[in-house]
Amino acid sequence: MEMGVPRTVMNESSFDGLKEFDYEGGYSKEQFRYLLDLIVYISIAQKGLVVYGVEKNDLKKLKGVSGYSLDDAITDLQENFSYISSYTREDGKRINRFKKVEDMGESISKAILSARFERGEAELRSILEEYPQIVAILRKSRVFPRVRTQPVDSIEKELEQYFTFYRNKEIHELCLPFYEAAEKLGLAVFGSWHTTQGSKEVEYYILSDAVMDMVDKYAEELPEDFKDDLETVARKIKVLEFLRGIPTSYAYFIEQSPESEPYLEMCLNWLHSEKAFKLAQNWRKPEGVAFVSLKKEKYDKVLKVIEKELMAEFFALSVKEGKSQSKKKVTQKIDELNSEGRTKHPLNSEEGKASSTNEDHIIDVGNVVHNTDQISILLGRDENGKEVFWEPEGGNEKEKIINGNILITGASGSGKTETFKSILYELNKQGFACLVLSFHSDLEIDGFDYLKINPKGEVGVNPLDFDSLDDEGGGLPVQVFNVLERLESVYPNLGTNQRAKMVDVLTEAYRRKGITEQEETWRKTCPNFEDVEEILKEMSEKGDKKAEELKNKFVELFTYKIFSRKKAIDTKDLLIKSTVIDVSKMDDKYMFLVADTIIRKVYRELKLREAIEYGAKGKERFRIFIGLDEAKIMTSKKKDDKKAIINILATEARKYGVGFIVASQQIEHFGKDIVQNTGTKIALMEGDAGIAKANAKNLSPITAQDLMNIKRPGEAFIHFSNEEKPRKILIIPYALRTAVE
Repeated sequence: MEMGVPRTVMNESSFDGLKEFDYEGGYSKEQFRYLLDLIVYISIAQKGLVVYGVEKNDLKKLKGVSGYSLDDAITDLQENFSYISSYTREDGKRINRFKKVEDMGESISKAILSARFERGEAELRSILEEYPQIVAILRKSRVFPRVRTQPVDSIEKELEQYFTFYRNKEIHELCLPFYEAAEKLGLAVFGSWHTTQGSKEVEYYILSDAVMDMVDKYAEELPEDFKDDLETVARKIKVLEFLRGIPTSYAYFIEQSPESEPYLEMCLNWLHSEKAFKLAQNWRKPEGVAFVSLKKEKYDKVLKVIEKELMAEFFALSVKEGKSQSKKKVTQKIDELNSEGRTKHPLNSEEGKASSTNEDHIIDVGNVVHNTDQISILLGRDENGKEVFWEPEGGNEKEKIINGNILITGASGSGKTETFKSILYELNKQGFACLVLSFHSDLEIDGFDYLKINPKGEVGVNPLDFDSLDDEGGGLPVQVFNVLERLESVYPNLGTNQRAKMVDVLTEAYRRKGITEQEETWRKTCPNFEDVEEILKEMSEKGDKKAEELKNKFVELFTYKIFSRKKAIDTKDLLIKSTVIDVSKMDDKYMFLVADTIIRKVYRELKLREAIEYGAKGKERFRIFIGLDEAKIMTSKKKDDKKAIINILATEARKYGVGFIVASQQIEHFGKDIVQNTGTKIALMEGDAGIAKANAKNLSPITAQDLMNIKRPGEAFIHFSNEEKPRKILIIPYALRTAVE
């Protein structure tokens, strides 16, 4: 069926504001009404599900009509009103989602909702007038869960912003009637969000724009005293929700804002007085507070009392009684709670203030004495509470760790990146230059320079630069084949004839720059891919079909001007100042090529210097530490390829002062050269049995089950090459280290 645009829009009860349409096809009034209901449903729902869209299952909640199925209606929607996308669940089932209602559908929906709101506004306002304090929640919660007990942790990050405050039972029950009334009036919709596995995670209400605008308008009409009190309580609730969300037995850092700081300080004093956690050294600072080792039972007990007092304050707010009466009711409610028998409230109480001299309650993570002859990084504590240090020079009658290489494995959320950043952060603090290749845009480390390399930037890299400037590197022929191998990592389907042609083209490109097999020419400016493109064009114009094929094959590479820019990274600077180089905005297939080129340039610069003497320590032993998070990007399909730069770093680079820190979920991402030449291995929690088995293989007697039994981020098994067995430790995360500086 085809449907035209609406011709007129008027207030007419049969269609909630829509009087007449021009359309072709045999719709009955009931069928047409059903189609309009679907349009309105999607229009409202898309406001709360801009990421996910609306699934077909949600539309089944609307009552259908005979002779016109949901599938019929969806066909008409797709042709006339909506944009539909689809995805495949893990069980293989294909699911459609309505991503938005387009312009004509929006105009229809707006007219219908306007008529509905006119009829239902008074009912909704009456709920607000009975409990005006709920506007603090409504304004932040277009989407609201039907059932309070559903865990927020199961909702993906994009949805979390819609679920403010709902975990408190009393608040949830107070707000729920408003959402239910809006849904019955047709001004909100009720739906469910599904995971890609198909299981139902959250059932929720979504409010329309008309309702959200009404709530904002009502909030502005409230007395100023009431609005001030409500804003104060709302901030306190936010603090409470934040404290409740902190993981048990794990270090954490709270960033304080000026408006919440006094209440947050009070809560922390209270928690500390009950010995619910241990504070870090210098915990009370202008920008925040850091603490470790939460004790769940005590922590939860105090939070429950804080919550009761806060709810008493929330429910005592009243527009009619005025500020003084509201305060009196709050005091009465708190007195009732105090009579139930609990510890004294710590606010303004000496008993509740944290003592900086209570040595049993303080862990100092910021005062390790640094010595350039002895790297000593506090990683965390073992199961016996003993501090565990990474000391590649040995010490305490221990031999040296065989090298400065560290391999970190663990599942997403295990604390892998926190551990990776922690080690590099501490190395930089002790004066060691560190180079980090970031394949994710969020990898920033305090004290490091930050450089972005992307298609729109000014800085480029040249994969044709010589890898080695001495005879050991093999000269021009080897350099040509090295470049060709890197090209094959991006274009793996090069044929034999195409490879042979590229050898000729690359050799010619170097020749035109005056670079030959003579060693004295190797320091000249190397060609780049712009030069290679020019040679292929010349050959193509002369009728060379193979050159034409290659020119067309590499057309995307040639348009990526990052490989032809004159401004390049100064390698010598990287050996002096710790730097994060962000390549996350690169196309995936070129990310490897950029990172590989940068590391090879650094390694070439190091090889021009004298090799590290045997027995060297500290800065004489380590000139730079190179870090790769999600390092699987750097492992080629031939992970045991001796010429891969990641394997060269593991086997040869220590002679030139390189320490190597890599992190990835699976140890099998790496070849034997890396696994066997890593002096320190850190394995964090892993939920997949197969991956856990592989990661545990090099940590005997640790088993796969041991890794799967880890439940806390930052908890890990660590094995130093100078110790017989691995140890279980809880690693101090990066966030806490930066908090106590």
